[in-house]
Amino acid sequence: MLAAAVPLFFISFIGVMVSTQAREDEYGHYLGPVAPGWAGFFATLLVLSLLSIVMGIFVFFFRMAWVVNKAANIDLERRLERQRIAAAKYQEYKNANGPAYWQGRLDRANEEAARRAAGN
Repeated sequence: MLAAAVPLFFISFIGVMVSTQAREDEYGHYLGPVAPGWAGFFATLLVLSLLSIVMGIFVFFFRMAWVVNKAANIDLERRLERQRIAAAKYQEYKNANGPAYWQGRLDRANEEAARRAAGN
């Protein structure tokens, strides 16, 4: 879009400048523009090329924002998947070393504390 609009802008700008040059008679009286019909044509091209340039810039930034957002979403999905895997592993560990395991550790700690208190 921009590749065609920028040269078109310069061509139409030159066309407007040339076609709107003042025409004078031999006494220096103003007779109007050199090519009034072409001036309107080139002015229309100028406006359309400016519109195309603005839209091209808008589309460029919109696409860049879309790409960045897509990359951020992919990164977020990967992080969430890693968190899900970690949570599943933790749950598996917790189930494998369930309440009986922790109760056994607590009983052993209590027995050790009782032995120390008794002086053994």
